Amino acid sequence: AAGIRQVRRILVRIDVLGVATLYGTISARGTKGLSNSGGGAGGAILINCDRLDGGTNGLLRVNGGRSQNWPGGGGAGGRIAVNYNPASQTGNPGVRFSAQYGTGVMNGEPGVIYLPSPVFLSSLVGDQLFMGGRLVIPGFSGWTLDSLAFSNCAVQLGTNAFQLTVTNEFRLFAGASLTLPSGSSIRCGNLVLTNNASLAVYAD
Repeated sequence: AAGIRQVRRILVRIDVLGVATLYGTISARGTKGLSNSGGGAGGAILINCDRLDGGTNGLLRVNGGRSQNWPGGGGAGGRIAVNYNPASQTGNPGVRFSAQYGTGVMNGEPGVIYLPSPVFLSSLVGDQLFMGGRLVIPGFSGWTLDSLAFSNCAVQLGTNAFQLTVTNEFRLFAGASLTLPSGSSIRCGNLVLTNNASLAVYAD
């Protein structure tokens, strides 16, 4: 895919027997609200393939729409699912994912990004790999690694209690937003917030 393709449907489905290569944008985002109304919810993108390839120009986007003005609320983020073959997907091609909520008097809920395995994740999560949304990976309820850094990305890990364990340093750079569901925990050797980064902890 090349360029920007704006799709005005609820579902975008792409079935590829081999490699799906993405260098452009596939968008099923919600529209902004009209006068005094809320924004529309994001749509859905489903890609079935053996392997996902591409680069950082590739973007899958299902953002919720913003409200036009008071008293409208923001639309919820949509759904992205990339069903690749975990045995064929050897790494992260750089394709970005965005399931942001829409803004308004009340913000919408974030959308969902479904991946079959955590192969896209590494000790450095950045470059807007995730631009909002809940990352759902089957069986991925905990993550243990030596060091971890988040930079210029926003994501929630999972939908249930998540256990994040970093043996040494866990660093949040500017533009990073990491959310963990209720009942989750972070254990690390050293926590560093730098360049005006912030860490928020909320009650249930």
